[in-house]
Amino acid sequence: MPSLERLMLHRLYVMDAEVRTAYEELDYKARLLIALYLLQ
Repeated sequence: MPSLERLMLHRLYVMDAEVRTAYEELDYKARLLIALYLLQ
């Protein structure tokens, strides 16, 4: 698998975990904004 694909899949995996945790803790707005900011 090319390195760019591996990088993007890893970032998606990390963001998915953050979003799921945030929704479980009902703190989705703050964590979602942080996760989206880190994608830039």
